[in-house]
Amino acid sequence: MSLLTSAFISILLSGFNGQLQDGQGAKPDHRHSASVSGRVTIGDSPAAGVQVALVRTDDNPQGEKAIIRATTDQDGHYLLGSLASGYYTIAALAPTMAAEAEAAEGRRISLQEAMKLENIDFALVLGGVITGRVTGSDGLPISDLTPTLKVLDEKGQSKFFDLPPQESETDDRGIYRIYGLPPGRYIIGYGAQADNPSHSSNMDTGTSRQLYPVTYYPSVLDETHSKTIDVTAGEEITGIDIHLTAKTSRFKATGTVVDADTGSPIAGAIVDHGMFGGGGDFSHDRVRSDVDGRFKLASLRAGKHFLTLSDDYSSTHNNFTDQVTFEVTDSDIDGLELRVVHRASVISGTIVSTSSNDEKVASALANCQVYAVQLITNPDNGTIKMNYVAQTGIAPDRSFRLVGLTAGSYRLQLSNNGADSVYISYIDVPNMGRLTNRAPYPPGFFEGDSIMIGEGQTNQEIAVRVAVGTPLGVIRGQLKFEGWTLPPDALMSLSIVMLPASDTRQYAGAAVDPDGRFVIKSLSAGEYLITAAAYNYPPGGVKVLARTSETVSIADGQETTVTLILNLGGKY
Repeated sequence: MSLLTSAFISILLSGFNGQLQDGQGAKPDHRHSASVSGRVTIGDSPAAGVQVALVRTDDNPQGEKAIIRATTDQDGHYLLGSLASGYYTIAALAPTMAAEAEAAEGRRISLQEAMKLENIDFALVLGGVITGRVTGSDGLPISDLTPTLKVLDEKGQSKFFDLPPQESETDDRGIYRIYGLPPGRYIIGYGAQADNPSHSSNMDTGTSRQLYPVTYYPSVLDETHSKTIDVTAGEEITGIDIHLTAKTSRFKATGTVVDADTGSPIAGAIVDHGMFGGGGDFSHDRVRSDVDGRFKLASLRAGKHFLTLSDDYSSTHNNFTDQVTFEVTDSDIDGLELRVVHRASVISGTIVSTSSNDEKVASALANCQVYAVQLITNPDNGTIKMNYVAQTGIAPDRSFRLVGLTAGSYRLQLSNNGADSVYISYIDVPNMGRLTNRAPYPPGFFEGDSIMIGEGQTNQEIAVRVAVGTPLGVIRGQLKFEGWTLPPDALMSLSIVMLPASDTRQYAGAAVDPDGRFVIKSLSAGEYLITAAAYNYPPGGVKVLARTSETVSIADGQETTVTLILNLGGKY
């Protein structure tokens, strides 16, 4: 079951207090002309009194009700009427019951104005049950543990199966009961697993507290050695007992941030902590040093860890420190030291407007951030990685200051705040001249020559002048389909990139409503490549139904229209 589906099922079954609309009692509205209907059955019999829920999954600027519901009649029929066009997920909800096949995760549908979508049927079966007992290595029961439940696809690949609200946690006897499962092959485990969001209640935040890592049936730590549980409709599988024979401990680490030149403690420094894992390092924690320069990290797992000094984005410090690594084995760590040196460089500057609408520029800059983006070239294949290393706000006098920059090649960017954004026209840099932006779209993006900070150029401050404008171009478009009727579960996507393309030029997305309409705003003058696609999610992955591209040129402040034809190529 998907996170989206389980989320709205959880809301409905736990008693939603917000605005719910009964599908058959809604009043007609000229903007609410679509409907969905179908039938719910159990075996060959109609399922009366079953709730069918519809949740909107796209952006909803008009404030439409997010969840709509209806109840099946004595013949199993339901009708959800007076609906606005949009993208939705629909599911049939019944305690202890489950939908067959892919409908177990709900069905994605798109509704156009005046569409009467019929025969969205659900065949329910009596859900399966898995029950058992969880104990520790001492044989005593362990309560309040949340399950890790995974379902296997036809290729044998596992994915998390998110349960609707039910009493699946272990009770004071260590007993659990998971019900309402669709037929399928499952893997079950209990314990704490970091990549399962449902395990937040299992993760201890204290120091030196014993924790249970996830242990799979039949009592193994490695998922590849677990035993698959085959569940059929209405079957109750008992005796799936799990013994948590291994525990992990949590430890703490303490240290001090000091000035490398004077040895004095540094208060208020932000220390980033991470842990080296099997797939590389990952962020884990961030703490600030106290008035004595001391910092403390709690709830650390055994393994290799690292510390770095973080930019606090205050524009007041220009500190730099080498990475400090340490290893946690079976005890707490003390005496770590981050030695801070003041040898990084700064890019400071002032923003000026090239637009006649200075009021709009002022409004955009009030909520804007400036970023220093370091360009890193892969020596093996020449590809460029963009690493965001510093950011800061813009002062009322339109000045900014980016600190903590080491040697390298940098570009500046502004945050993209949608229609209220500004674009960078050019950047004046001492000893380099004027750097022209070759791709002022998306707004705030800069593609041009880089600002260079050479090796050994420590404590350097580069003062720049950034000229910005207000992009006013607009493209209004319509997607049309030929060759076949678009299926009800189809979704549409659209991306736009300013030409000519390059390795670092960014794409932007645009929303497409179910009627195939889209609007792209804040465009600078230039040529753009628009790519549209229709796709859905059949079992086994994404299927692209049709794709097309169109090149559009637009002048400064121009509004133009475009129609893109997607050929579905006959019946699919």
